[in-house]
Amino acid sequence: MCLDTFPFNGVTTTFEALWKNVPVITKTGYNFNSRCGESILKNANIDKFIATSNEDYVEKAVFYSNNINELENKRKQLFDEISETPLFDTKGFSKNFCEALDDMHKQVIKNYK
Repeated sequence: MCLDTFPFNGVTTTFEALWKNVPVITKTGYNFNSRCGESILKNANIDKFIATSNEDYVEKAVFYSNNINELENKRKQLFDEISETPLFDTKGFSKNFCEALDDMHKQVIKNYK
């Protein structure tokens, strides 16, 4: 289990932990920088690891520390679950990004004629 830092989240560390089947507990933030962990976990469809307060953060960490079987079950499912989300669809992202760049380029050319 990985305990995300706050108010500034790990971001890359969160992605790497999830990629290696390590669940991440993060806390809901109050601005862009402090909401990155929450955003990643929501988009990975693993909301139950998002704490809403300091107390909730500690409770989740203690719960999973005391319930290793529950944590292990989540770890076994984690990679399959996240690999089905847009967060880890690198081919889909690349395709969409290239199409967006191409569309923007076409708009620029169209507007300069």
